[in-house]
Amino acid sequence: MFRAISLVPFGLVFANANPELVGDVDMEMDDVADMEVTMLQLKTEISAKKKTITPPAPALTWTSAYDDIRACVVASGYTDDDAQRAAGIVDVWEEADHRRQAALHFLQIESENAQMETERAQMDPEGLALLQTNTSRRVDNLHESDTLGIWGNGRFLGPLHNSKCEGASSWSGGDVGSCASSCEQQGCLAFAMNGGSCELYTECHAVVEVHGFMMYVRNSHNIQPHVLPTMHEDGRSGTFMVTGDWGGATSPNRDSMHYVRPGGEGSEAWNRDHYAQDNVARRMGELADQRHPFMVVNAGDNFYWGGINHWTRGGHGVHDHFWNLGFENMYNNQHLKVPWLSILGNHDFGGVGCFSDLQSQFDYTTKDLLLNNRWKMPSPYYSQVVDFNGFSLEMFMLDTNIEDAPFGARGGGVCQQRLCGGTTTDPHECVSWFHDMVHAQEQWLPEALGRSNARWKIIVGHHKPAGSHANWLRPLLAQHNVQMVVGSHTHEMAFFDHYANIDRPLLVVGAGGGAQTNPGCGGAVYCGGEYGFGEVEITYDQLNVKIHEANGNSPLNHYICQDGREQSYPC
Repeated sequence: MFRAISLVPFGLVFANANPELVGDVDMEMDDVADMEVTMLQLKTEISAKKKTITPPAPALTWTSAYDDIRACVVASGYTDDDAQRAAGIVDVWEEADHRRQAALHFLQIESENAQMETERAQMDPEGLALLQTNTSRRVDNLHESDTLGIWGNGRFLGPLHNSKCEGASSWSGGDVGSCASSCEQQGCLAFAMNGGSCELYTECHAVVEVHGFMMYVRNSHNIQPHVLPTMHEDGRSGTFMVTGDWGGATSPNRDSMHYVRPGGEGSEAWNRDHYAQDNVARRMGELADQRHPFMVVNAGDNFYWGGINHWTRGGHGVHDHFWNLGFENMYNNQHLKVPWLSILGNHDFGGVGCFSDLQSQFDYTTKDLLLNNRWKMPSPYYSQVVDFNGFSLEMFMLDTNIEDAPFGARGGGVCQQRLCGGTTTDPHECVSWFHDMVHAQEQWLPEALGRSNARWKIIVGHHKPAGSHANWLRPLLAQHNVQMVVGSHTHEMAFFDHYANIDRPLLVVGAGGGAQTNPGCGGAVYCGGEYGFGEVEITYDQLNVKIHEANGNSPLNHYICQDGREQSYPC
């Protein structure tokens, strides 16, 4: 049975910003709304500015492009035959780093598909239907995958499929409604249905995958899809950390850490890339021991290459091994076990491979309520208020992934699923879902900003603001005095004192260890290719913004005043 939920505002409009040409490169995009680009057009006319932009031309012939692809895949352990197949799929006219990434992604997906077919044949030699193994909700209709599950007018979160608790429990008979009432009467944390009976949990030491159980968790904090409960910090200051593009450990063989500069395995440079996420997490933990952050802000691309695998591709939803590999065991410092306000990046949707199980990232919010209570992603966009003594902060977490979603976007677009070897969601429904999300989010954000009484307001999106999105966002930032914007996606650590597209300070945290660094941020106060993360100390008078690198350096220390001015000394 599917849960029908009305779609509320989700993605920002980057509609005509050309992904093949612009990609991760900074440029003036204010008048890009009428930009028309095909894969073979190597010039773009911006009609309002009458300016011709010529893209980098690393390979303008098939031969040079093929040689580049071949060198990359062979250095990663593949053969010349593999290079031939990859070159037949990959768009050779893209920029070199995108060609390499796409080639490696294609070969990895090809290998995984072959392995799954072998396992399927062994499990099901007569070709019977593959058993459902999904542990979050099985969502065949993308429009039903928009928020974490909510049941009983918000009394419970769930269900989490194939899930139950380990801990003190009792059994009761009845349907979901009567079990929910029993749970509330007994003050239990959660209950799990199995047939016509339920198990009620007063303790939960672990949430485990057990087929046939559907678990519901009491919503004692009143989590809503687009508003998280207010956090309260005792004091007149606080510190939070900021990261993005950090999911390299879940990329098979950590290939995402070597697609720009392949080769040199075992060298100092290779190891710095290969273990970037580990090193950033370690440095975050060291500083967390000193600073005691009250939260971590996460700007997306949490699991490379393609998010949590869809259940038809062997994914296990909220129980998938990626959660331990890339998150729980990676960021295990006790002072990092604070709320992680998280959003999705384009790779969390699947990149240009199979569309992922994005629902699991919403529903992990529910599962984690019983564990560390830190993963926070109730939907693709939402707000969070933090109250201090005498002032407050409000975070507005947005989805910007329509930039990479439509057909014709970089790599063919998230929805086309060009490197999937099939599809895991209908491509046209995917495009429709993104456009609905854009429309809904464009209604939600002005209303949410208008309701806010916070002294400090910060907007977080996966992509740097550009094109029509920036044009839409800019007046809202000025009208509501949003003091800072956070982005990721481009693989560098950077800070802009006055980002021209939005007329506001911009912090970029795209070097968290998810993809090999490739900085390109003209006009920044600071732009670096070392892996790292951000830190923000907030007081009544100022935001103190710092950039820290995994190597121990801290190359940036600037201040943002309450009126949005940036300066190198305290306000």
